[in-house]
Formats: sequence, C-alpha cells, structure tokens
Amino acid sequence: MMISQSNHYDSSTLKSSSYDYKTEDMFMTFNSGQTYLYKKVPLSVYEEFVNSESHGRALNTLIKNNKDIECIKITKE
Repeated sequence: MMISQSNHYDSSTLKSSSYDYKTEDMFMTFNSGQTYLYKKVPLSVYEEFVNSESHGRALNTLIKNNKDIECIKITKE
C-alpha cells in the first residue's frame, strides 16, 4: 500500500505536488517557489487532478474552489 505520491509537472504554473494517502494532505509547489498545503483533499479529487490534461485548470476547479479543502501557505514571499 502506498503512503504518499509525488509528481512533477511540465506546467507554466505548477512545479510539483505530493499527496499523503493517510492524512489526505496535498502539498503543491508553484514555479514561483511558493508552497501551499491543501488539507483533506479526497482521494477522488486528487486522482482527478493528477489525471487531468491541465493541472492549473484542475487545481482551480477541483481544489481551490472546494470550500471543504483548507489552504495553508507554507512559504513566505
């Protein structure tokens, strides 16, 4: 059984993400260097995000616009 998964993206916005299957926490690092923690991302949402054609669009649609997912900024500007 997998504990976590990391992905790197060929995207103008996103650099990488990692997902913890146990806690449902998703860390997202942007090309700007900013890192955010998205808490309680359901596995189904994560899988749809990872398999999407546009990860930037999927991030906005599936995660940022989901009122049940808390966003915490990890790095400072």
